[in-house]
Amino acid sequence: ASRTFSQHQTTLMDDVKISDGRLMICAGGASIPVDLPHPVREILFSLKVCIVRLEAPPGRIFNENVFGLDQAGEIIWTIEAARHVYPDSPYTEIHLDADPRFVWASTWDGAKRKIDVASGRTVAAQFAK
Repeated sequence: ASRTFSQHQTTLMDDVKISDGRLMICAGGASIPVDLPHPVREILFSLKVCIVRLEAPPGRIFNENVFGLDQAGEIIWTIEAARHVYPDSPYTEIHLDADPRFVWASTWDGAKRKIDVASGRTVAAQFAK
């Protein structure tokens, strides 16, 4: 199990963890699994949103692998589809911006996108490679 937090963490969930690739919300003494299409690799919290990056399965294109979840574990957004240098270019890292309204997501092909935490929309993009 692993957790990633920041100074922007403001969630009403008692505890959130990754267990065998599944996101688990622990509230009121119970562990509730969150159904997501693939294993969870990273979690962040900002402004009452849990941002998760899923593992892209080998041999399958799954580029929109970052999601925003509400406090009940419901998906409220999926990262917007974007043009990539390579057809198979999932997000490989997420990290918080200094402004808690945004998170950065980096792809395998070197793109970095600044994402609005509330909506999942891309507000800025840069190329790092």
